[in-house]
Amino acid sequence: MMVDEMKNKSIAKMTTTSKTTGRAASVFEDLSNVEFETSEDVEVIDKFKNMNLKEELLRGIFAYGE
Repeated sequence: MMVDEMKNKSIAKMTTTSKTTGRAASVFEDLSNVEFETSEDVEVIDKFKNMNLKEELLRGIFAYGE
């Protein structure tokens, strides 16, 4: 299975819509045992702050997550 397919399936499973309120509700699942395959030339960066992004963009990312 391709990485994009796995990511899309994980996202689809994590968000559901309530029939009573019509609002999206997060459903957390254990993804600790999920394995991702990447090309050899792909570097995994585990944190946004390690991506050498502009400070303004990082502030926006961190503010969105709060």
